Amino acid sequence: MLAVAVLLASVVPASAATGLALPRPSGPHRVGRTELHLVDVSRTDPWRGGPRELMVSLHYPALPGPGRDAVPLPGRWPVVVYSPGLDEPRTWCTATAEDLASRGYVVVSIDHTWESPEVEFPDGSVRTMVDPGEPDAFLRTALRRAGRPRR
Repeated sequence: MLAVAVLLASVVPASAATGLALPRPSGPHRVGRTELHLVDVSRTDPWRGGPRELMVSLHYPALPGPGRDAVPLPGRWPVVVYSPGLDEPRTWCTATAEDLASRGYVVVSIDHTWESPEVEFPDGSVRTMVDPGEPDAFLRTALRRAGRPRR
């Protein structure tokens, strides 16, 4: 993978990257975004103990106006939950989340602490992925913990 990155860096001049842009959202609504730090003190974090903490992004249809933390457009909107799998951050599908929000959906994107490559919290602390060790055992443990009944 590193060899591919080095090869691409040597073939494509840095000035070419400045011309790249993601497509604009295709729907009629402006898009707002906010970040939430969720803490559930009643649930123990399955990987490291302590309270369960998550970082979540919300993309939503918004009223016209400045800024990313825009005022939500009034109304009832369908909700899409983007909960990426092991080793994927919530930001990978930002363009898709923005496009869905522009079409009238609220998109909730979740970073699973200790399962995403890195999760940054509002205090500036960063939690990185737990080394799964033997992948099959790691996945069995994750599935077993996910299936536990809530107290």
